[in-house]
Amino acid sequence: MSSSLNVYFEDVSEVRACYGCKDESLRKGVQRRFRSEIAHYDKWFADDSSGRGPPLKDALGEILTGKIESPAYGAQYGYAFLLLCKYVGTETSNEWFKDFRSWWLPQVKIILTLVESGPPVPIPVADFPAIGFLTAHQVKAEHSYLAGIDISHERREVVLARMEYIGWLKEASRKHKGLVSFWL
Repeated sequence: MSSSLNVYFEDVSEVRACYGCKDESLRKGVQRRFRSEIAHYDKWFADDSSGRGPPLKDALGEILTGKIESPAYGAQYGYAFLLLCKYVGTETSNEWFKDFRSWWLPQVKIILTLVESGPPVPIPVADFPAIGFLTAHQVKAEHSYLAGIDISHERREVVLARMEYIGWLKEASRKHKGLVSFWL
């Protein structure tokens, strides 16, 4: 099964402020823009043998009110949070982290700092989507650190993926943004 890594330039403080904000216009805006994705995920979860869990629009509403009602269904909250980040952030370019096998990220290695940090808001975690983030300060530190290391590898595509990650860090640093990632 293939995976992908979706990464967004975000003001992590702004994303954190969404948790519990009770902003009804934000909820409606996310639901309106991503109506078809919400329907797709709800069908996917309904067909899943692990149980129904809350519909995505409800999971989104719970994130925005700061009251998680069904913590056993971390995937629904993760995908609702993904849509929220898509709404308030900007997706990075992505050539080397789309449609990959699970062994790929450990090969790239340097990206694990971003991918394995956990979500920036207190939502239940699940295997998928795996959520990670770096604040703007962490982005600058990571970019500075990686500027001084050898990113060579025997496989050309690993070097190119590492270069893409460093490019995200450079652009985020220039924009004074953090990064939020979703391993799907």
